[in-house]
Amino acid sequence: MLSKKIGMRNIITLLVLVLACSTLQATNYYLSNTGDDNANGNTPATAWETITQLNTVTYFPGDSVFLQAGDVFTGSIDVNESGDPTGGIVFMAYGNGPAPIISGSVPVTGWTVSGNHYEADITQIVRNFVVNGRLEDIARYPNNNQYLWLDSATTDYLLDADMPTLDSNMFKSSKICIHSKQWCWEKSYVPALDLDTIKLSIPLELKPEDGYGYFLFDNVNHLDTAREWTYHLSTRKLHYFPEAGVDPNTLDCQASVYNYGIQLGNDVCYVTIEGIDFERQGILGVNIPDDGSWYNNIRNCHFLQQGQIGIQDKGAFNTILENNFREIGGIAVYLLQTAGNT
Repeated sequence: MLSKKIGMRNIITLLVLVLACSTLQATNYYLSNTGDDNANGNTPATAWETITQLNTVTYFPGDSVFLQAGDVFTGSIDVNESGDPTGGIVFMAYGNGPAPIISGSVPVTGWTVSGNHYEADITQIVRNFVVNGRLEDIARYPNNNQYLWLDSATTDYLLDADMPTLDSNMFKSSKICIHSKQWCWEKSYVPALDLDTIKLSIPLELKPEDGYGYFLFDNVNHLDTAREWTYHLSTRKLHYFPEAGVDPNTLDCQASVYNYGIQLGNDVCYVTIEGIDFERQGILGVNIPDDGSWYNNIRNCHFLQQGQIGIQDKGAFNTILENNFREIGGIAVYLLQTAGNT
């Protein structure tokens, strides 16, 4: 019996030593717009400059990442390691000033005239477009607050008796947004037309109701109204129809090209994100995409002009507390089916 007690005591001691060693490995990392990626990144005086350099880090429990208050950092942060109950991995601000920003956008310059609008080269896929801080409208047909009306539909095609009277150039190679149910819009592509039939390249999840509305978007032929834009992947060009007499070269034009701000990897747990602003991500601000990611915290963060979602969570026992959401393209907080007890 005595030997068994000593054995258990040794096991407990070993666990304590392992946890202590884990904490001793904890490291601070600092990011600042005046930093240097060739420095060690471990103090405010030797801060790194870019998210690219931060993404070279392998995290250990107890590690902290500090972003300089008032600074803007462009890109996406990947977190592929977990903290533990004795030491989480923390992302937060340091210094005085407004919250640091993780931005998903890059400036767009070098605009030239092209027909009735302007265009600029940009190699990354553009998912949203902001001018002087204002979200611009993706080009669509008919224009905002107007719709075409389907007569009937399946999940593979739409029937619209008015099709033969409409300009086919507005349809070809366009994306399409369909009000399939009262509570749902779905998107697809238009690869082909056949008289009054619109064939869909991606089948819909739901059969649309007869008489419901739809519109076309993301085609350069739809550019006819001030503040509309579209991006062509094949030419890598962003097209923009500014207000009359305005040269976009004189404006602050920002294209959302990074899809997320911070993304956790599979089974990543015990990560805290606190006091950081996320702006203009192409899809979403913070992504917890795996059902094995537990006990993570997102607190006191601001989410602005996300393309689709502010926070997406597929994990469990995560905390989303006192965050602010503005101008989100779809859903502020999206809890997927397995996001129990969030």
